[in-house]
Amino acid sequence: MSSLGVWLQSQGFRVDDRPRPARSGTFRAPVGIMWHHTAGRCTTASTAGEVSHARSGGLYQLLVGADAVVYMLTEQTAGQSEPGRAHHAGTGGPWQSVPRDQGNAQIIGVSAQCSGAHPVATHPAQYRVMVDLTAALCRRYRLTSAQVLGHKEWTTRKIDPRDSMAVVRRDVQAALSGPTPGPPTLERRRRMIIQAPSGSWWLCEGGQLVSLTVATANNARAGGLPAFATDAASWANIAAAYQGGR
Repeated sequence: MSSLGVWLQSQGFRVDDRPRPARSGTFRAPVGIMWHHTAGRCTTASTAGEVSHARSGGLYQLLVGADAVVYMLTEQTAGQSEPGRAHHAGTGGPWQSVPRDQGNAQIIGVSAQCSGAHPVATHPAQYRVMVDLTAALCRRYRLTSAQVLGHKEWTTRKIDPRDSMAVVRRDVQAALSGPTPGPPTLERRRRMIIQAPSGSWWLCEGGQLVSLTVATANNARAGGLPAFATDAASWANIAAAYQGGR
């Protein structure tokens, strides 16, 4: 079987699979795929630094950059088709068949370059690659969408990712069940409240950013609508992806 990086390229992904220090502890039969966010800057200018940091620490097996490239972070050793073990799950669990604190040994970690102040889905191209990559990993390892989890579902110590994992699993299942859906460039499925760095509040709905008064935003949040504050770089990405933002 070809290495994971080579195989992902054959599946149409843009892959950075440069040589890295080899890591042992292969995944002969991984039983889960865990989503993370890096909690760093989520601009393409910061991607090289984020990837270098994650690679040097073996933090995940794969990272999807702000440039929507899939970066392989742990190298295959000679004769080993799957990536080596990463330090991504940490203490937590149990989850399904995985015993407590054994996530690193049995679950593959996939991270999005994202500050964590908002869902990965507010970066549409990156989110599409995360979903399609997860579906591809499910096919390679014969997993189902039910075997996809967020770091926050493994341990209460973490909040990543901000996305609803129920929605993520639904989107992965859609990618597995039929033709790959088009990029959710306007993220039409969900409504959410976003606070810009200036303090202004906006409703994301139907591909639009609609300005809200503080009172309206507070009422919507009290009613259960998800709300996220953003840093300057994240707000720039969101405003560019949605119509109406300023």
